[in-house]
Amino acid sequence: MRLADLILLFDYHDWATERLLAAAARLQKAAPQELLNTLAHICEAQRAWRMMLTHGRFDDFLQPADYADLTAVRALWQREKDAFWRYLRGLDEGDLEREFVYVGDAGERRRLVWHCLWHVVNHGTQHRAECAALLTELGCSPGELDFPLFLDEVAGAAG
Repeated sequence: MRLADLILLFDYHDWATERLLAAAARLQKAAPQELLNTLAHICEAQRAWRMMLTHGRFDDFLQPADYADLTAVRALWQREKDAFWRYLRGLDEGDLEREFVYVGDAGERRRLVWHCLWHVVNHGTQHRAECAALLTELGCSPGELDFPLFLDEVAGAAG
């Protein structure tokens, strides 16, 4: 995978997550804890992979106060998004093909860096779908989160 492709995928990842946060802000009542937990999980998973890829370990888990309300979750997301983009901008094509070894629940794993980064986007997609379903049930659908729509909006904004 090329770095430009990963950057496009992370642009999409951010765009879709921002749509969820905007929909959650339209709720007429406080965001339910299930939604806050899932949004925080998206952030923490991204943060965990970034920390493992840069420092070889992750042990700084979120605490409930870090995602107590939507304002806290939005701040958490913004901090992680900024940190992740600093990390991504520091990569080159060769970094993506570097082997990364880590120990997970199933033991030692060997992956290429781009495999780990692709997982962050894919993992986020799964949990964004859960958030979108919950927000729709609450009457605040985030709208379509499809990649082609993102491409249309990006192309429209760029052109």
